[in-house]
Amino acid sequence: MKKLLISILLGLAWGIPSLVRAGGPITQVQSMHGSTTIYGTAWVQVVSSLSKTANYVDVHNSSASGTLILGIGASGSEYNALYIVPSTDRTIPLRVPKGSRVSLKGLSPNGLYSITNGETILTFLE
Repeated sequence: MKKLLISILLGLAWGIPSLVRAGGPITQVQSMHGSTTIYGTAWVQVVSSLSKTANYVDVHNSSASGTLILGIGASGSEYNALYIVPSTDRTIPLRVPKGSRVSLKGLSPNGLYSITNGETILTFLE
């Protein structure tokens, strides 16, 4: 018990991913920002249709060049569901319904900003 408490406290201090996971992985997607540039003007689809409802998303974002927005919804109807800051590596509670389309775009006030380095790995969990 003492080791678990220390692990949790270190995790909070160092930003290590949460130890709590509700279920197994549904799908995992990877976006390489060197080959797929993420702009603030348009959504880039990463999941066309989620096969099951997800309750958590495990996020690994090695990009150091900007904040990403995870959007949920049909093309043209996406809503901002999660902001992913650079160097994020944690599990986040986020309900994504079965059949949802998931996309990414850069956070940019004028739409001209682009993310061209690093990678983002999203694992959707039950």
